[in-house]
Amino acid sequence: MSNQMMIDLATKLKVDGGIYVIGPDHKIVYSDVVDYVGWEYPADHPMKPVFDGTQHSYMEAVRGDLISGELNKYGGIALSTPGYYVQIGIKATSIAENAKAFAPDILLGE
Repeated sequence: MSNQMMIDLATKLKVDGGIYVIGPDHKIVYSDVVDYVGWEYPADHPMKPVFDGTQHSYMEAVRGDLISGELNKYGGIALSTPGYYVQIGIKATSIAENAKAFAPDILLGE
């Protein structure tokens, strides 16, 4: 795994809010946002239930990114390798664009 692999994956999947692979120390070890590598999740972060093993996954409401402040929606999951996790974000503007694309009048061609 590498940051470049995360960059390529984010491009292919059209993930625009970041892919973060997190290690056992709750620090980002790989990401398509290379400047975030090494950032440590605070103890009260919404990923806490996943880190603690009380939940396998989680999904947040739209919020400001803790570093950039951009509005994103995040979800996270524990990976099959014990102690490793992934969090993926999508920008709020992308969510709004997708919602428009799936509007009934668009889908039905009205």
